[in-house]
Amino acid sequence: YHSFTGGFQYYEQPKVSSIFPKQGPNVGHGKIHFYGDNFRSDFQLSEAYCKVGSSYGKAIVIDSKNMECHISEIPLNGGDQALPAQISLNNASWTPVNKDTYYTPYGIHHLTPNSGPITGGTEITVVGSGFKGASDPKCRFGVPGNFATTSGKVLTNDKMVCQSPAGFDVPKQASLPFSVPFSIALNNEEYDPWTTSAHRFRFYGEPAIT
Repeated sequence: YHSFTGGFQYYEQPKVSSIFPKQGPNVGHGKIHFYGDNFRSDFQLSEAYCKVGSSYGKAIVIDSKNMECHISEIPLNGGDQALPAQISLNNASWTPVNKDTYYTPYGIHHLTPNSGPITGGTEITVVGSGFKGASDPKCRFGVPGNFATTSGKVLTNDKMVCQSPAGFDVPKQASLPFSVPFSIALNNEEYDPWTTSAHRFRFYGEPAIT
């Protein structure tokens, strides 16, 4: 026989009834909340984990009925890509899936055009995946501390549009043309919904015709 360090501990398997939100960034800091029962981390060998499809992340037990999950990267597969979301208290025994525990990652493949005048109003088509069902689509130009956001409109599961902002605040030490990170979000700010990627948008001075 083998003597396990720390012993072997039994616990009641957690039950998951639903998750929220049901979509989030494929790369970023998005949060997924699992709701159910028997969630705990008060025993010595507890290892709370979560997974979406085949992507794993650490989970935090908020209370016996709420766990918060963070997964830094989930591959975009395109099409109808809702993936099963599950939790485990030992990184091995995963909860069953039901119709309310599927999660859709969203992300950007490319944007057209990727530049526009500093005066704003350029209509940008964002091509990606996982857009269907968005509750609050928007685009962000810039970095935390210096950014502008505009409202978006989802056209299909893989296409949305938004406009560039007017009068983006270019740092004093910089000049036009000026390139900034571009990201999208499809749900509320409290769930850290912004994508993280290498996509950028370039502002330039309004052309003058003489």
